[in-house]
Amino acid sequence: MSMGLFGELTGVEFDDGNIVYKYSVNETYTNIETLSQNPELMKKSIEAMVKNPSKDFEEFLTLIREDKIGMTIMFLGKDSGKEAMLTLDYKELLTFMNSEASPDELLRAQIEQTNASCPMTIDASMVMTHLDIEGDYVVYYYSVDERQVSLSLLNENKEIMRESIIQTLKAQINDPMFKSFLYACSEAGKGIAYKYVGKASGDEVVVRIELSEIGYIQ
Repeated sequence: MSMGLFGELTGVEFDDGNIVYKYSVNETYTNIETLSQNPELMKKSIEAMVKNPSKDFEEFLTLIREDKIGMTIMFLGKDSGKEAMLTLDYKELLTFMNSEASPDELLRAQIEQTNASCPMTIDASMVMTHLDIEGDYVVYYYSVDERQVSLSLLNENKEIMRESIIQTLKAQINDPMFKSFLYACSEAGKGIAYKYVGKASGDEVVVRIELSEIGYIQ
């Protein structure tokens, strides 16, 4: 089952009292090694899934409550074959299901998971360094090699670039991974921004986009 940019759900099994989810993961967006070394990050990822479940996943949560079972998540890197796995018992899952996290906390969990895979090389001139929350926006930070890309030229063409980004986001709006992120942004009342920072000069070009501009309706 396609999970969009994230990868694929390759199977669900029942083993040793746990429901086991197996994912084949696109390592461009998820660093398997970082996840395997950071179980707390994986826990936050599962917590976000539990608190914002898809329709199919919600049915499994009902079974988990009824049968008092645990959950195992297995991530397998598509390219490296590396594996990250985490098991939560029923009591831990119940805590997630019964507790209330603020919208900002759920959004922060998604940001932390993305940051675990940074830096991401976009092309020879640009690297995405991290995400952060600043005011009313979730900000994507990019380090720009000014020997190849002029920040002043980017600034002159900012509106053209902005429209291009909007069209790209519109094309991704039904991707499960991106949709989950947009949901978290919407709940927290945040738009999306892109900050391009000159590697040598430190000069910045910022593009801000509201969720309504890409047609996101919760």
